[in-house]
Amino acid sequence: MLVVSASAARTALKNSQLIPRLRDEKLEFAAASNQLRPQIVPADYLQQTGDLVHRGFLAGLVVAYAIDEKERYELIRQPDIDSWNVGQTEIEARAIANLEAVSAEISLSPRSNPDAISPDQANTRQLRVL
Repeated sequence: MLVVSASAARTALKNSQLIPRLRDEKLEFAAASNQLRPQIVPADYLQQTGDLVHRGFLAGLVVAYAIDEKERYELIRQPDIDSWNVGQTEIEARAIANLEAVSAEISLSPRSNPDAISPDQANTRQLRVL
């Protein structure tokens, strides 16, 4: 899932980098469907783009859906899925399937944090915030 900081999200929204191609070129669902991804964004987006396709997530955050491209992303709005004749359920299912597919090749392994305090190093009078 793509995660964007609130400040980066606001900057992107102010710069109108979200959705310009969909408005101008009318991207078809078949072309967009393999690039769909879920994206966690600040709930503030809903005030600025009331027609953003989303679902609730946590306080102050929503899950939106984006077309993920190499250099940018475009958030999906209700008129886009209306023109595609698909529902939000299908958008979310496709976005999650796509995320799982691209994530399958990513290897995750635990790493030790050199700044972390081990239990035997901990001192009740001192606490380092990591």
